[in-house]
Amino acid sequence: MNITRPMKIGLIVSGFAISVALVLLRPDSLSPTHAALAIAIICIGLAPSFIYLHQPTTAQSLFPLMPLTGMFYAIFFGLPAFLADYLIVPGGHKIQFYGRSFLDSISLEAQVLVLSGVAIMFLTWAFGKKVIFKSLPRFSLSSSDNNRTLIMLAWGLSIANLAYWLSPGIQALPSVGQFLQPAGFVAFAVFYLYNADGQLARADKYLYFLLALPIWIGSLLATGFLTAVLLLLTLWLVLRYTVIRALPWKTMLVIPFLFLLVYPHVAEYRAVYWQAESQSSAFTKLKGFAEIVGRRTLSEGFGTTNDARPFTRLVRRISLILPMSHVVESTPERTAYWAGATYRTLFSGWIPRFIWRDKPEERWGNEFGRRYEILAAENRSMSVNIPWITEMYANFGRTGVLLGMAFAGLFLGLFDRFLNSPQPKLLEKAVGAAVLLPLFNQESNFTLMTGSLIPLIVCLWLYFTIGLRLKSFWPFQPKS
Repeated sequence: MNITRPMKIGLIVSGFAISVALVLLRPDSLSPTHAALAIAIICIGLAPSFIYLHQPTTAQSLFPLMPLTGMFYAIFFGLPAFLADYLIVPGGHKIQFYGRSFLDSISLEAQVLVLSGVAIMFLTWAFGKKVIFKSLPRFSLSSSDNNRTLIMLAWGLSIANLAYWLSPGIQALPSVGQFLQPAGFVAFAVFYLYNADGQLARADKYLYFLLALPIWIGSLLATGFLTAVLLLLTLWLVLRYTVIRALPWKTMLVIPFLFLLVYPHVAEYRAVYWQAESQSSAFTKLKGFAEIVGRRTLSEGFGTTNDARPFTRLVRRISLILPMSHVVESTPERTAYWAGATYRTLFSGWIPRFIWRDKPEERWGNEFGRRYEILAAENRSMSVNIPWITEMYANFGRTGVLLGMAFAGLFLGLFDRFLNSPQPKLLEKAVGAAVLLPLFNQESNFTLMTGSLIPLIVCLWLYFTIGLRLKSFWPFQPKS
């Protein structure tokens, strides 16, 4: 799908009209300057998507990592400025962005830093991918895509992924989750691409899409976290676009509605099944989730109190500009700079825990929450997400954001170049898309999100390289 000239004009006019409407209809608590900066963040976040769609389809990378990253910043750091009124305590004027944390208003400095940081990240990303890493070899696997062995290897990943989610004993094994959790996304990509290409046997199609995939999705929902499900939906949309070069707009409009219906009740579900019934099966938890959503929606409606309104919890969840504002206002006046403490595990994260049994655990989310008084000092169990850009400021202030986002751009440009070829083979498409998938959702601290990246690439390369060479030992090989 390419943007034609009439579409360009329509998008520009529509974007301008929406921007003007947002400024004119902004909440009373939002100043024109805040609104303008929020719109600027949204625009710079959406810019890579327009550039991507403007390119010829043959030049488009398989996985639109930069466009998705831009949308992340548009939604989580730009849009919330217009929604923050939903978080104002009834009868008060402060924004409640967490249970015990309040803001008078969004920080202008935080908005400027986000706008500058995202722009710098995109520039260094493009420069790194096109210039610095131009000669970097692409990720490569076997030249043979169309064979039964690859399907069997995909089944191996899918079954191992399901075993991980359904067996607490396997989950307790050190380092296993770093491979088995993303293995499910790789398997999905292989099955989807083979099916779209008409090369998936009927038995494989029915067994995977009607049995294995629903069990996996149910297991993800049973955890009480929706991020993995949203990542899977994103992967499906990306792969679908690469196959038919069109987006399912109706489905994309339905997904936010379903998310809005479910998310307000996630906290209640977690309170029940993370504590009193933590040993329940995934099926029992999923059934309980459905009952909670149905009961609250049908019998109680969406409620009228501030915390019960359907948008409130969702707005709080996506408003990452609010904790960023809190950190900017608090550091270093009330809270000293972290001076790089959260990056000390950057390289140790590459070492599997089964090799280094006493490897320090990453609990920066909890320490961050207590350090900035978002969590109670005695709370040692809960965690607060630290987005990359917020982490940079907490460690090194303004300089940390500007230099850190430049480094993040180079880092993403490196892996974007290595894993994201415009026309890769099927297996490389699947692995590249699955490995790059979580990197656009930069809502957790850098080392937590990237510490297992290189080991994962190595493990997947070894898995498929060795597995494809042992194809003569696999059952059900087609006759030559």
